[in-house]
Amino acid sequence: NIIVAEPTELIGTGKASDEEYVEASIRAVKDVNPDILVLQGAGISNGQDVYNTIKLGAQATGTTSGIMKSDRPYEMVEEMLYNLRKAWDELHGC
Repeated sequence: NIIVAEPTELIGTGKASDEEYVEASIRAVKDVNPDILVLQGAGISNGQDVYNTIKLGAQATGTTSGIMKSDRPYEMVEEMLYNLRKAWDELHGC
């Protein structure tokens, strides 16, 4: 029900996929089956990356290296969750 889209060369780099990749990969999946959810991974390193990726249309993001490499992993989880919710609310008029 969900597919992970992430360029291998960006995994763990702290450099998130660019807008073109995010939009094109979501479009490719949705063209096959609009019910499949798309998780964008690779290089998600902070709350702003989460926000940007969700606003581009992803239903989820990766977070592992962003949390594990953070000096304050618990605070990073909170930052990422806050930005996930903020983007979701903006997209869905909440």
